[in-house]
Amino acid sequence: MPKHEQTDQLRSKLIELPPNDHSQIVDITQEIENLEGLGEALKALHAQQKNCGFVLTDSDEQNDSESIHHSSPSDGGVVFEFLWLPVREHRGDVAYLQKRGILTQCDQSQLININNGKACFLCKDNITVQMPKEVLYPISSGGYEYLAGAQFAYLGPNHFTIMNSTHVQQVWRKPVIEFMLEFTMNAPEFRITWNGYGAGASILYHEHMQATTCEFPIERIKLSSANQVFGSNSQSSVFAPDYPTPVWVVQGQDRHDVAEAVHRLVSSWHSRNPDQHSENVLAYCGDRQMLTACVFPRTSTKRTHPLIRKGGVAIFEVAGRIVFSNPEERANFDLGLDLLRSRAEDLLGAVAPDDTDMEFEAALSG
Repeated sequence: MPKHEQTDQLRSKLIELPPNDHSQIVDITQEIENLEGLGEALKALHAQQKNCGFVLTDSDEQNDSESIHHSSPSDGGVVFEFLWLPVREHRGDVAYLQKRGILTQCDQSQLININNGKACFLCKDNITVQMPKEVLYPISSGGYEYLAGAQFAYLGPNHFTIMNSTHVQQVWRKPVIEFMLEFTMNAPEFRITWNGYGAGASILYHEHMQATTCEFPIERIKLSSANQVFGSNSQSSVFAPDYPTPVWVVQGQDRHDVAEAVHRLVSSWHSRNPDQHSENVLAYCGDRQMLTACVFPRTSTKRTHPLIRKGGVAIFEVAGRIVFSNPEERANFDLGLDLLRSRAEDLLGAVAPDDTDMEFEAALSG
């Protein structure tokens, strides 16, 4: 049987599996990965999680549906995206989630890693008890074990949380970017993102990332020799393009070289103010296996903006994808192209650190 026909059969079988058959779901997902790669396997798993009712869909909204507006282009060529995703309003509605079978009631004694009265939301044992429909797919990289779980209240297509299988804090370290780059090489359909402390990370006690197949507006930013700041004679190039909040774009084809450059940039930024400096990072694999990492230097003193009603400004926003879900926010969505661009630039400018001048040669050499 041709490989594509075998994959189609496996995908059809996977999608129809009941949510409680986790072992078979993982096994078939692994078969698809063996045939077509990690990206196709995760997309098939996401379809199963949507079909079984774990991932919310437009059908959950009787009188509204998701939509997207685009701004006029910025000076750097970026067209910002404004998304209306009303299903996300259900993510804090415990009664609704329990009715849907996404969340279950359980005894606190069944849970582990409890902090300030709340059990860790990303520990496998807790997910098994609290969210029995969620299937966790194992991903190994560089001696580290991660688990991919579909986001029930998504921010983009095929949205997964990629969580460390071990309960470790959300603290930047070099293996984070090494894993991110390896992940996107193995699943080039996906983008993978990281939020640091004070830069949109909502769960600080368990290391995790987000992955989605959506293309972020920042990916279309203009890069040229005029904004290249490092790399004319090395394997990786670093750019500091024109954007409303500072961003350092690292590109190269060698995963280890790109990871080293990103880690040096983040570490240098942290060293200038360890208590306040943080980061957002986006990684993806483009044409000709060109790896790209966008590093957004952040400071915990500038983490919010009135446009973002809940939580702080995170990687989706700084990368140009701004999501609204509450009816009170609708007025910010239904605007003209130029006004949308102005709103996005105001949001990004508000979280820009005051001093991001970087001695790139000193940070990246040696």
